[in-house]
Amino acid sequence: MAGCSILGRLIGGVVLLRVPTRSFSLATLAVQGAGAAGVALAEGRLALLASAALFGLAVGNILLLQPVILAEVFGVADYGRIFSLSQLISTAGVAGGPVVLGLLHDVAGGYRVAYLAAASLSVLGFAALTGSGPLAPFEEEAGPRPVAVPR
Repeated sequence: MAGCSILGRLIGGVVLLRVPTRSFSLATLAVQGAGAAGVALAEGRLALLASAALFGLAVGNILLLQPVILAEVFGVADYGRIFSLSQLISTAGVAGGPVVLGLLHDVAGGYRVAYLAAASLSVLGFAALTGSGPLAPFEEEAGPRPVAVPR
């Protein structure tokens, strides 16, 4: 899964040069959900490995997309402040995810429910992004944001 995560990021970086960020994000969420559901429902080693690989490809791109979307929507002037706050929230989710999956495992007596819950979160993310409208640059009422100039 970790190797596929790296491979996914490398492929995703090239694909993002050719397709809209929103479309790529939706596809990545769909693949992540399918991979998590596949892990939950896999019967046999090959199905489990294929599902884990699929999940890994998507996870790598989910990590890639967060800073790309923030820069695309908010620009570079406030990027550091916005990214650091988003990382605080994301890190809490990344750290808490295994705990929640472990608790679901203990309550349900196996990982099937835990991974189906993870797949459901991908579906919710897909729905939220679909319903959020287009990814458009943020503009303040007072006028356009200043653009950072490289030093």
